[in-house]
Amino acid sequence: MALRPLRILCFGDSLTAGYTQDGLQYHPYRHALRRKLREAFPGLEVEIGEDGMDGGLTQHFSGRLRTLYRERGTPQDSIFDWVIVLGGTNDLAINARPEAIFENLERTWAFAKMRKTKVLALTVPELALLTQPGGPINRVNERRNELNSLILGYTSQNFHAFDFKNAFSYAAMPPDDRRRYWDDAVHFSAAGYDRMGELVAESLVSILKAEEHAAAGPEPTTLSTVRPRKRKMFRDDDISFDEEKGAPDELRHGYVVVRRVDLD
Repeated sequence: MALRPLRILCFGDSLTAGYTQDGLQYHPYRHALRRKLREAFPGLEVEIGEDGMDGGLTQHFSGRLRTLYRERGTPQDSIFDWVIVLGGTNDLAINARPEAIFENLERTWAFAKMRKTKVLALTVPELALLTQPGGPINRVNERRNELNSLILGYTSQNFHAFDFKNAFSYAAMPPDDRRRYWDDAVHFSAAGYDRMGELVAESLVSILKAEEHAAAGPEPTTLSTVRPRKRKMFRDDDISFDEEKGAPDELRHGYVVVRRVDLD
């Protein structure tokens, strides 16, 4: 009997769609994600859908996801096992409050989990701009960091977060990587989206393997895995008393001597 495919949805804005070269090309990270998952789990069929909208705002995320699920149908076998959500860049650009963005994301996560889909939420990446003290980019970064802290601090069943921002930090990259991975201040190059897919895959593979290990349960205990208990030694264990000499069934002296070594 064939294994059921692993079904994943990459959901978000233009960074999910793979926007690059001013929109002349789209190179979504799902391609590299699928390749790395198949390498990690040979023989497992992986189906990855993508719903990324240029300029997408998180206030529309839950509605978009509801529509997508409605169009996909109701049988559980047709539902996604995982949804990977990235959003907030466009909201921050129009000065939306981090708390409001987070509430929009939380509603999106909640709907997915209600439909028995596990969630992997990504933190919002940096802009490809170096900051200056007191500059407007610093204020954007402060709000982004606040939003990302809310994402990373959220806990719920079937919810996981991946700190994509720190894993793909423009500020921490060598200059060669900046030129290779970034296309403009917001979007990545094709190589950048491939790197994004690899990083997301590493996070998801770690989660999937941890779930696989937990489902297998603890390893059975065998005689070979049990360490023999070391016999505890007591004072005078190695002393021979006069009463111990002679036949062991001679009890007419009124007492016998029993040592700890005789009981082991």
